[in-house]
Amino acid sequence: MRERPRGVGIDRGQSLSVEWTVFLLVVLLLVFTVVQAGLLWHARSVALAAAQRGANAAAADGGDKAVCERVAKEALAAQRIITTSSAMCSQRYGGTAVAEVRAVVNAEVPSLVWFWEPVVDGQASAVVEPGS
Repeated sequence: MRERPRGVGIDRGQSLSVEWTVFLLVVLLLVFTVVQAGLLWHARSVALAAAQRGANAAAADGGDKAVCERVAKEALAAQRIITTSSAMCSQRYGGTAVAEVRAVVNAEVPSLVWFWEPVVDGQASAVVEPGS
């Protein structure tokens, strides 16, 4: 019988487990990336919807900035995915009356990475109808 050289075929099982470990780490990283992207997309949609609700409510109320900010903050508070948020509204005048209301909403998104705090924003504007 032939003797096999030393070291040949001995660590085959070890290299296979290293390959599986690397493969599973890559798959896990890919899954976390997809989940984080989903969180960002959802938070952006929530921020945009809150800005639209605030701007539309203010436009229906004659362009009141306080109504805009209150409605936008209530819309953000109803969604539990947002951790920290702010809403700012501004008015643009046309002649002597408010012509347009603009809402800007910023929201901090939960992150799977402890040192990263992503922030998304949503902006919307609505035209104030004369006499409203």
